[in-house]
Amino acid sequence: MGKRAGRRAFSFRSHPQAGRDRFEIQKKLDRMTNETAHLIIDANYLMHFKRPDQVDWPDILKSKSVALLITPVLLRELEEQKVKNPSRKLRERAKQAISWLAPMFDSLKLEEIRPGVVMAFIRHSPLIKFADHRLSREINDDELIAAAIEYRLEHGCNVALLTADAGLRIKLPAHDIPAIVPPDELLLPEEPDEVERENARLRAAAARFANRQPDLRLTFFDGNATLELLCLKKQIEQEFPYASDFMTAGFLYNDYIDNFEKWKEKALLATPFAIRLENVGTAIAKNVQIELTGFPDFIEVFERGDPPEYPRLGGGTFPRPLFHGSDGPHYEDSNVVSFQVPDLVHRRRFESEMMWVRFLDATAIKNFSCTYFVTCVENIEPVSGKLHFLVGQHWG
Repeated sequence: MGKRAGRRAFSFRSHPQAGRDRFEIQKKLDRMTNETAHLIIDANYLMHFKRPDQVDWPDILKSKSVALLITPVLLRELEEQKVKNPSRKLRERAKQAISWLAPMFDSLKLEEIRPGVVMAFIRHSPLIKFADHRLSREINDDELIAAAIEYRLEHGCNVALLTADAGLRIKLPAHDIPAIVPPDELLLPEEPDEVERENARLRAAAARFANRQPDLRLTFFDGNATLELLCLKKQIEQEFPYASDFMTAGFLYNDYIDNFEKWKEKALLATPFAIRLENVGTAIAKNVQIELTGFPDFIEVFERGDPPEYPRLGGGTFPRPLFHGSDGPHYEDSNVVSFQVPDLVHRRRFESEMMWVRFLDATAIKNFSCTYFVTCVENIEPVSGKLHFLVGQHWG
């Protein structure tokens, strides 16, 4: 059979020595010698690679057929791994390998596990003199090598060991035994067992606890950093087209008219806004300070308070202004606004009361921005950014 490009063919040559009388299974193996690759499987393969019946061995080895050989020492190793391996995952793999092999234990015929691949059991430990080959019966790898030597003598064929175990492979050249190292694509996935998954979960939880920090995000009330300002001109003109005229005389009326006109002039150029601070982090934020600053000179910031009391005469009431002055408790001046939030629990938010900005002049109505700073005990550096105020065509 010809070699395929890019892949190394494994060559098996006839051995000059022939065996004597054999059992029926041995005769079948003899007839396969010239066309079949004979592989003794190491426990290393069954513990870390795909099950043999799931692999196209004739294609990998460039052989017409393949005989996979199971030895007593392999089964002893699997039994030991099933009980003593500290990894639960590897104990389970050893158990699964034994369960797969067990139904074939009692069969005295070659078991075809897939097209072109048969499995046979070597049912006795090697009888060769270990010392003559510089081997020890106390070492499992040495017993596997002895099994390969004896099989080669009995069947008159070359035999290889299927293993990725470096400690075993280094011994093979001294005994003229080839090593077949399975390709990496046959490796089983490194799936964590239950204990490993639990340990990973605990490590992740510890890391989350160690790295718990508040994560503060400041926006307008709708969650955006840009707000189109509401124009109240039409509303104010409709609600307060002129001062009440049921007062006909007196200084109270004159003062009222003067105050009303001043209020209305301010009200026509004012518009409300509110902010929202959200903690999307994993820890509480303590002693939170919020500062809005950097408003341009043509903007005045103030808060809406309770309307002042106006005089009542004859059962009538003067129209009350919507706003009062800019000396609210959180306003340091007309250009800086600050808030204090004692604590902000993670996954919670703070929403401010309505605040107001006023254009100082009707000719200065345009887009503007302010800068915010947010500090808390847990964060070394303040959170900062900008809020953007936009005016639409309705302000024209």
